[in-house]
Amino acid sequence: MYRDLWPLATFDQDPADVADGSVLWIKVAILFVVAIIIPLFVPRRFEPVAAESTKPIPNPEQTTPWISKLTYTYVDPVITAAYKVPHLQADELPPLADTDHAKYQCNTAFPVCL
Repeated sequence: MYRDLWPLATFDQDPADVADGSVLWIKVAILFVVAIIIPLFVPRRFEPVAAESTKPIPNPEQTTPWISKLTYTYVDPVITAAYKVPHLQADELPPLADTDHAKYQCNTAFPVCL
């Protein structure tokens, strides 16, 4: 990227591999797909913040791919379920995320909790 794309952002430099011609742009396109597009759609691994608070089913927000996190599509099943009934019960909601528990929030905000 430094050899071929950075010089295009300047006025006085040329890409180092300009002799490659169209192969250079194929390399740039492959780099873009591998470095940006694919990681957006790969689900994230669940890593609990505390070993004693592990649950069998994590919150969808903690395992969703970045594109879903950016567009909030991980909330669609809850919205659809709430649309179909007049009142959504508490057991129909997803589990609370580890980072949303009061104990974790207190320890994060106040290192010495009372």
